[in-house]
Amino acid sequence: MGGIGSGGYEHQRTKGTVTNDRALDIRYWQREGVMKPGLRFEVRWGQQDTLIVGVAVRVEKQQVVLAYRYSQSDGSLTQVEYPIALDWTPCPFGSQRPWFRCPTKSCGKRVAILHLDHRNAQFTCRHCQGLAYSSQRENAIDRNLRRARKIARKLGSHDCTITSSPDKPKRMRWRTYQGLLNDANAATLRAMRAVLKQAHR
Repeated sequence: MGGIGSGGYEHQRTKGTVTNDRALDIRYWQREGVMKPGLRFEVRWGQQDTLIVGVAVRVEKQQVVLAYRYSQSDGSLTQVEYPIALDWTPCPFGSQRPWFRCPTKSCGKRVAILHLDHRNAQFTCRHCQGLAYSSQRENAIDRNLRRARKIARKLGSHDCTITSSPDKPKRMRWRTYQGLLNDANAATLRAMRAVLKQAHR
């Protein structure tokens, strides 16, 4: 298998899903304190075959400059460098929040995350790539089970399910605890009804 931009990718009519793989999240950069003009840093996702896949980032006042290399289908490496415009919006207490401007000429949307488009080895927004969030592709069963598991984790259930009422976490109000249990049980019941409805089709 090749690296970024290698062959074997087939564009499908169905929407892909958004994942954290090969994505740039400007919210994380802001929390880490690296969104300051003059700073340079690298984003790495680990090793892919013998090619270290990562992006060098240079922060400027109104843009960040990305530089990285990717492998072509013949194994050769191509170096690319291009700017991503920034937009800043005010936050409470005088701070500012940075956003990417999608570099696609016909787009320019203000977004927090850019995803690698494997077709052209460039980072663009999910709208340009036709990506949907995973939750948008869930059916009623998956959606309700995900809801129940999320609550179970919040209540400290290690198997991420509520088979019996887990102990109330310390410092959680009883009203909050009971409300979460009710929500989880209701979500589980909706999932079971969806299973039965599907079975009788």
